[in-house]
Amino acid sequence: HRPREFQPLTREQVLQVLKLSEGDRLHALFVVLLSTGCRLGEALALQWTDLDLSGHRMTIRHSLEELGGRFRLKVPKTAASRRTVLLAPLAVAALAAHH
Repeated sequence: HRPREFQPLTREQVLQVLKLSEGDRLHALFVVLLSTGCRLGEALALQWTDLDLSGHRMTIRHSLEELGGRFRLKVPKTAASRRTVLLAPLAVAALAAHH
């Protein structure tokens, strides 16, 4: 088993994704993913109760998992995976606009 090599986006690529996603219903998702570094399953499992926009925080409590064509929420395996993440002003604004 060889771990996949991680290739982070360049600053220019991040800016391009943000620009291209403006106006799209998933724009806030892209902003959260790009600005927090959380996993896709964690971002897809977020609920409004996990967000504290006035405090610029989100709490990762679940992850979305696909098993046999069905989706379910699961609790992260480790305590470190259950965490509070600070939100950048851009993410707060995108989430507030989406809400």
